[in-house]
Amino acid sequence: MKKRYGFALCLIFFIHTVSFAKELQTVEQTALLKERFRVDYLIETITLIVHRKFGSEPVVLIQPDGSKWYSSRFPENVKWASGEVGDIIKIYEPMSGPWQIVGDIEPNSYIKIYSKTGVSIEEFPPQLFKGEILKVTANLFGEQLPIRMKGLDYLIDWTVRLINEEKLRESENAPSSSIDQEQANFETGTLTIGSYKDDGAGLDERPDDGDFTGQLKLDHKPGTYLLQVELVNEIFARQYQQYIEILPKPIQINYESLEMESGLTSWFVKIKVDDKVLKVNETHLKLILQDADQSLQEIMMQDVYAGETLFPLPSVGEVGNYRIDGQVFATTYNGRELMFELDPVLFSIDPIPVVLSPEEIEAEKERKRIEAEEKRIATDTIYRIHLDLQKIFKEVMKLIDAASNSNVDLDEKEKLNREAVVLFIVINLASFLALAVLIPAFIPRIKKGKSKSSK
Repeated sequence: MKKRYGFALCLIFFIHTVSFAKELQTVEQTALLKERFRVDYLIETITLIVHRKFGSEPVVLIQPDGSKWYSSRFPENVKWASGEVGDIIKIYEPMSGPWQIVGDIEPNSYIKIYSKTGVSIEEFPPQLFKGEILKVTANLFGEQLPIRMKGLDYLIDWTVRLINEEKLRESENAPSSSIDQEQANFETGTLTIGSYKDDGAGLDERPDDGDFTGQLKLDHKPGTYLLQVELVNEIFARQYQQYIEILPKPIQINYESLEMESGLTSWFVKIKVDDKVLKVNETHLKLILQDADQSLQEIMMQDVYAGETLFPLPSVGEVGNYRIDGQVFATTYNGRELMFELDPVLFSIDPIPVVLSPEEIEAEKERKRIEAEEKRIATDTIYRIHLDLQKIFKEVMKLIDAASNSNVDLDEKEKLNREAVVLFIVINLASFLALAVLIPAFIPRIKKGKSKSSK
């Protein structure tokens, strides 16, 4: 019990110390604490807030030179408070380089950094919508002044991630797999969603003005996430994070077909707006309709209404596939301007089935039978030889019938007999040729069958 109170009292002491330090050094960054972290030469003070499993031993800090600090042994420039559930460690003028921390660290541990170089990140709205396209800005500071430098964009790498902490915790106990890193990050709850640029492209207004702009598309499942912005280069690393909630889209579109009094079918796009979230009079849509012939048509909708709105699609009617994509420009009731993309809508118009008469059905069956016969003749050698032999046999039978006809004179009969003999010889030769073709083809199959039976 005394250890718990001692840890709480030390925590209050450190909060007071951090508040005092913040008045002197206003640049402060908070980052998730990992087993390895890097300290650059610009950092003046770091505070480690380490959450451990209940009852576990205090952590061990390993400096870049390999020397170790313990909760019972550390230098004068370090303050260390330890309890049953965690450690608070404050280090003045820490050694530059890669540090390591050993212990049963919980995922919600973090590090606070005070330095002469930091980053200012525009705070994200706490509630965002699925599919929303968000413009955010950030600035780099040195000695509390913004840094502007031509080519600075090429010297810094920005990464924006969404972290599903529940999924991250589940993955810690899961076995490792051989999937690629991007898929592994997604399955473990970490997903890269964008970066910041100062190149004058996209939503960035001017290049090299020191204002880094991020264009983020939040096309992710609704839920609570830890949003993390990381700034790194070969000299220093900074990190910003906050919790956000991604909500379902407050507007949905779909298609609908209605049969009119004339008997014809008309097609509409159906728009459903959540008027408890969006101001309907400040909600506008830009739809792109892809017709059956792959041509694109832009549809601007300035007026939508609460509940459901049906908007006619006059160019829809031909047989084929259709697709509707859309963007929404709206305002929430708390005054936030939104821009987000809608889920694509796919639909098709099938041809009207044709009713055939009995004669047409029989003719179609005969056509298919002939097509199948021709295809078999073209591809099946055995069947083709069989048909040829049948034709030769029929000719022989015709000659025999003609030779046995009493109305035919003797010379003609002798001629027919000779022709029958010739055809008989041809049949035998054709049979031998057929066997010569077929036997080599069947020998591998026979051998294969014997080998299987012997196994």
